Amino acid sequence: MYSSGVRPYKILQKVKVNENKDKHKKEPSEASKEPTKREDYSKKNTSERKKKYEDIKYYECNRKFINSKKQEAEGHDKITKNKTNYNINSNSYSEKYNKEHLRHDEKSRNENLLKQKENILISLLKKEQSCVNKKKIIIRHLPPTLSEDNFFDSFSTNLKDELDYYYYVNGSIPKNPADDIIYSRMYLSFKDDLKTKEFIKTQHGKFFYDLNGVKYKALVSFAPYQTLIHKNKSDDMNNTLESDDYFLKFCEEMNNQEESVKRDAKMM
Repeated sequence: MYSSGVRPYKILQKVKVNENKDKHKKEPSEASKEPTKREDYSKKNTSERKKKYEDIKYYECNRKFINSKKQEAEGHDKITKNKTNYNINSNSYSEKYNKEHLRHDEKSRNENLLKQKENILISLLKKEQSCVNKKKIIIRHLPPTLSEDNFFDSFSTNLKDELDYYYYVNGSIPKNPADDIIYSRMYLSFKDDLKTKEFIKTQHGKFFYDLNGVKYKALVSFAPYQTLIHKNKSDDMNNTLESDDYFLKFCEEMNNQEESVKRDAKMM
């Protein structure tokens, strides 16, 4: 039956051996397959862990960024609030200062206006008082050879009766023709104050003539010095030297000195 001369049980043994060999060949492939699955699982786990770690990092970074932005925004809000408060306070202070300054300016202006009004009133009162008190009149540029009697004779009315004071100063013609002429002048004071202004208006610019017929234009105005000089005022000390005690003592001392000098001369 078997041409090759090999027995069947041996063939079966060979077949079994071959199957075992095939099994042994298949087993390492399966064993090699198992670690590849583990590796894939581990790779998946590591990739998932990496993703989770990256997600956590991203989340934390976003959270920190958001928190920093919030802090910056809060700080900016605080700064703006402080600035607004400072601006409000500064504006309120400036408004108060401006109001006080304006009040002070108004007060100073009012005070200045009052002072100006007072000064104006005082000046007006002084002018009125000066006009009221001014009674003394001076007549300048009268002829140098004009006498007092000729001056009063030049008026039609009796001027002396209307006056309570008069004082005449005679002029003079210099011997040297190069020198200036000294004009006569007259000081007057009327009893009635109303007649002073009328006299100034009517007599200012009036012409007076000297002995040679030369005319002189008179200048009439209020006298700058309003005190009245009384030329006829008597002095109580006139003619009292001989009865003066100090003078009598002085005479006695002089006489005693002369006597002592004579005695000394005799002794010598």
